[in-house]
Amino acid sequence: MNALSLDRYVIDTLMGDLVGHDRRPSAFLVYLLIETSGGGALSYATLAERTGLSRRSCQAAVAHLERRRLIEVVRRAENEAAIYRPLRPWRRQGEISPLVIPAQAGTHLLPVVNVERSGEGFPLARE
Repeated sequence: MNALSLDRYVIDTLMGDLVGHDRRPSAFLVYLLIETSGGGALSYATLAERTGLSRRSCQAAVAHLERRRLIEVVRRAENEAAIYRPLRPWRRQGEISPLVIPAQAGTHLLPVVNVERSGEGFPLARE
């Protein structure tokens, strides 16, 4: 059986924060896709197709996640697909607290990667 590792914080806290407080369920879906995609370039069309959202909703979700500092976006050129990296500001260096979810057949087990906190403060705080 394949499994998908996901920090418990994503389900326990981030989902309620993005869906309930921010009223951006599309941002939560896009974050989940970026978190589980394993890196690489994703176009807005691919994000839309894989989440079931419109292209415009994906653009708004990416902008919201970037503003909240939940993802890092690298664009090589304006007309190329961006590379997304999920940020995990709730983790401390060396801390791993995954929630293991059974994955669909044909998917791969994604490793949990530690990301150091940036010195810019806690990104989930309201601006």
